[in-house]
Amino acid sequence: MRGPFTHGGLGAALIAAALGLACGSSAPRESDIFHDPALRAGALEADGDAERALLTALADAGEGPVEVSGVAATPPYHAASGRRCRRISGGSHRLACQGDEGAWVFVPDVLSAEAR
Repeated sequence: MRGPFTHGGLGAALIAAALGLACGSSAPRESDIFHDPALRAGALEADGDAERALLTALADAGEGPVEVSGVAATPPYHAASGRRCRRISGGSHRLACQGDEGAWVFVPDVLSAEAR
């Protein structure tokens, strides 16, 4: 019995090459997934110097909680968006996530009671 995958292993080689190409690529960029900028996660401005200082401190922070000038961040967690995020408390309850470039930004918290 002869078929396309029995002669000299050509079919197996083609399948292996296709799997190597498909599995060896890097993660897609946010701009590739959300081709329309209106679909991308938005960033919100920091409310005051304490929140700006906290965002700066998060860039070098470890995995634990962080507090700067009365504004605190919980340990990071992996959000459904694929980003690392932290809940922020202090003046107001907010959400900050790490962007593609590694910087932390405030983002809309779509699961909070205020968003509903």
